[in-house]
Amino acid sequence: MVRYTIMKRLTKILASIFFIITVVTIYLAFDFAITNALSTKQHSTDKYKTESPLSLMKIKNTNETLKHNSDNQPSHNIIKPDRPVRSLKAKQRLVKPAQFHKRVSTAAPNYYCNTVEFTLSSSDHSASKPTLNCSLQKCNVSSNENTCLSSTTPCFDYRTFNNISYCAPGILCSILEPCNNVTYNCASNTSVCVINSCCSSQAVCLPPASLDFCRSGWFNTGKMNDPRFYHTLSVLLNGKILASGGLQSDYSFSMTTELYDSSIGTWSNTGSMNFLRYYHTASVLANGKVLVAGGYHNIYLNSSELYDPSTGTWTYTGSMNFGRHGHTASVLTNGQVLVTGGAGGGYRSSTELYDPSTGIWTNTGNMNFARYYHTASTLADGKVLIAGGIGTAAYSLNSSELYDPSTGTWTNTGSMNYARQLHTASILANGKVLIAGGIGTNGYSLNSTELYDPSTGTWTISDSMNNLRHLHAASILTNGKVLVTGGSGSTYLNSSELYDPTTGTWTYTGSMNFARYSHTASILADGKVLIAGGVGSTILNSVELYDSSTGTWTNTGSMNYARELHTASVLANGKVLAAGNYINRTELFDSSTGIWTDTGIMNYARRFHTASVLTNGSVLVSGGTGISDVSVDSAELYDPSTGNWINATSMNSIRHLHAASVLVNGTALVTGGYLFLVPSNTELY
Repeated sequence: MVRYTIMKRLTKILASIFFIITVVTIYLAFDFAITNALSTKQHSTDKYKTESPLSLMKIKNTNETLKHNSDNQPSHNIIKPDRPVRSLKAKQRLVKPAQFHKRVSTAAPNYYCNTVEFTLSSSDHSASKPTLNCSLQKCNVSSNENTCLSSTTPCFDYRTFNNISYCAPGILCSILEPCNNVTYNCASNTSVCVINSCCSSQAVCLPPASLDFCRSGWFNTGKMNDPRFYHTLSVLLNGKILASGGLQSDYSFSMTTELYDSSIGTWSNTGSMNFLRYYHTASVLANGKVLVAGGYHNIYLNSSELYDPSTGTWTYTGSMNFGRHGHTASVLTNGQVLVTGGAGGGYRSSTELYDPSTGIWTNTGNMNFARYYHTASTLADGKVLIAGGIGTAAYSLNSSELYDPSTGTWTNTGSMNYARQLHTASILANGKVLIAGGIGTNGYSLNSTELYDPSTGTWTISDSMNNLRHLHAASILTNGKVLVTGGSGSTYLNSSELYDPTTGTWTYTGSMNFARYSHTASILADGKVLIAGGVGSTILNSVELYDSSTGTWTNTGSMNYARELHTASVLANGKVLAAGNYINRTELFDSSTGIWTDTGIMNYARRFHTASVLTNGSVLVSGGTGISDVSVDSAELYDPSTGNWINATSMNSIRHLHAASVLVNGTALVTGGYLFLVPSNTELY
């Protein structure tokens, strides 16, 4: 009975196995027949079947050919592979195609896109050996059209996680390194992590060789000859940029100056200042000279000197009445320079005016609040708006006040919504003043921004920046937008963002190659923005150029001296005078060559000073701190025609961290600053 039961079960098992084998055999026979039929059909339609494919592409467009550009040069509508293009079915059997936007340039500024299906499948076709000869730049994402500007062959859109768009050749994704799934970073910091590529949802790293074709965002330009921070940067009338003074990488003072020539992207030394200084100011005068004033070098400096771009030399001019650093300097519509506040043995409420025609500083009305680390903005009606800073109680201020050059008096105006120091102030095309970032009452960085309306004297809160930052730079572009770069927040920043006054919103733009704060930003005659020096992992002499028309950054010449807390003044000849940072050497940047050259040596090295460009073209430098970190009252004038610095009449008060503004009558108004106590007096030069 037991044997019968076992045999019965075994028979059932064998029957089940036989049934499964039968089903599998039928399935395989059917699959073989279908595959053989497709292979025969494929062989008859694809004469290149036995060749190893290098690239596959099919234009997916209603038009058979693309439009021609305005120069009647035909746009390329297909990537020319090293071997013939396979049929669509051959392509489908290899890899499912991914869709990208093809970028074809037409008559500027009109561009349009074509959708392209493609697959690249060759170990020879890699980012390090691109077979496509694309002239690539950043995609234009500021409008509804995504464009690869100056693209000469089909190029495709790659996006980063913060939606920065890149153009690059189609690259076989299997040969690219995947991005880190958590940080979305690449092993090489020169590679870019992108998504929406042929790699589906897997983010991959576009390597440096590809980015050489696809430039986007910020790019290195020539390094300064001396790393520096707390320096100044001045755009000269000849288009060159002058970097002056500041602190060097070993925190020694600098009196060196150098010039950047944007046409060749290089820095060259120019004459040194007469004084070592940092935290000074630099002002480009109407005559093209650069006035460097104040700063710090063992003492708070009241000395000022002038840089003459025509000779590359520095000469003394009159000293301020008070030594100061961390002040502001404003070029008034009359050509004079107004220096306000700063520190010089205390916080200063004093202001003074520099008159380029006489080289003399005169005191003007005291501010209502002593302050430093504030901002000074010359309004359309000629008045000067002072906002924020640190007061006598060592806290950030929200107060603001107006200086009237016609009466020499100060009046309170509306208070800001947030107390702040080390912020930026930008005068918009509509006449309003945009205040951004800084440090608040709790000692932490801010991302808040607000607008001052001169017609009502009131402040309103605007959209916040994406990053907390202070010691950043803000530049008004030719299109009316405001570019904010770098600064210090939770860390040193290389990010930059744009403020659009028409929408009141902030959006990211490309990041700089170097994180930096206490750098300078100068608008060149061609509308480009020159970023120079500052502090990152060390004091920098590197320089980068931002082109607002394309949103791209390119390398240019480095300064001869690293600088921070320096000043940069744009001279009448277009050159930029850089002065300060514990060194008295100054230098000129020539945008036509991109080279910095040494110019005259200031009489005092200083930083935390101000530099004002006077109406006669000379530059008035006043106050600041010298090598010994003591505030000074000295001032000196730079004459662009000789490149020499000459001593000017000293200010009545020692000050640094002050502000200077050139008034419409040509005098320079100095306000505030620091010297043990914050001075409330102001002076006119």
